[in-house]
Order: sequence, then C-alpha cells, then structure tokens
Amino acid sequence: MGIKLDSSDYVYPGAKNAAMRVLAGLVDDPLLFVDPHYRFDINDFPEQFQRIIFGAVEHLAKEGHSSVDWTKIEAYLKPYPVQYKVFSDNRGIEYLQNALNLYHKTDFAAYYSELKKYRLMNELRKSGISVDDIYSDQIDPIEHEKMQKTFDELDTGR
Repeated sequence: MGIKLDSSDYVYPGAKNAAMRVLAGLVDDPLLFVDPHYRFDINDFPEQFQRIIFGAVEHLAKEGHSSVDWTKIEAYLKPYPVQYKVFSDNRGIEYLQNALNLYHKTDFAAYYSELKKYRLMNELRKSGISVDDIYSDQIDPIEHEKMQKTFDELDTGR
C-alpha cells in the first residue's frame, strides 16, 4: 500500500473536518469512487492517518465491496504493521464511528468541494505562492470570518 507523505504540508484546521466527512461518505457509499462527479486522490487528505483510511477504503471498493465499515477497514490494515499502528494509535475505529455519526449524505458535495479547495491551497503554498489573501487562520476573528465566507463561496470547478 503506497502512500505519498509530505511532512511539510500545512494542515488547515478546516481541512481535517472536511477530510473526515469525505471519508465518512466513502465508507458509507463506496460507489462514490465511480461517480463521475468526483475524482479522489490520496493526496486530497491532509494527514497520514486519513490517507491510510482512504487507501483502505479505496482498495476495498476496487475489490468490489459495495459496503464498507470499520471491521473491514481494520481487517484490511492488519497485515500492514506500520499503517495498522498509525490507525490504532489514532483510535481509528472510534474516529470512523464518530465520522459516520456526524456525516450527512446530502452534504457530501459540499464536503468534497471544501476538501478540494484546501488541497489546492496546499499545492499553491508548496509551490511558493501565497494564499494568505484567499485564506489565513492567522488573522483576527472578525477578518477570519469574512475571509472564511469568501473561501466558502469559491468554486472548485469540478
């Protein structure tokens, strides 16, 4: 199971939440992998732990599983000691259960769009392009709220 990791990635606080909900959506409905409205990539997910879950769910979906749950994910990861340790150390079962409890199927497109925006910002940052005028969590709360509203209205052009 190959996972590209870059420890220099900055993780926007909202990216973790968006990633958790997209993962919940994929666990809830693995057929989203073949939905032409969505294109998934392991690097959409900002943290190693989330990338490991994504890789497991993607593999299970490609094997033909029409439903996935934490037991299948755990069973898939057990033969991979490094990935399984990361999954266990991050309380993966609890994470998945909480994610599924918070997930709303009708909002999947919004979660997906938000995740893609955060990934694009990370790609721009890594390329040396400042995105502080688009989104910064290092400003006062009132300015942050205005910036967040503008960010939320951006279109990813899926």
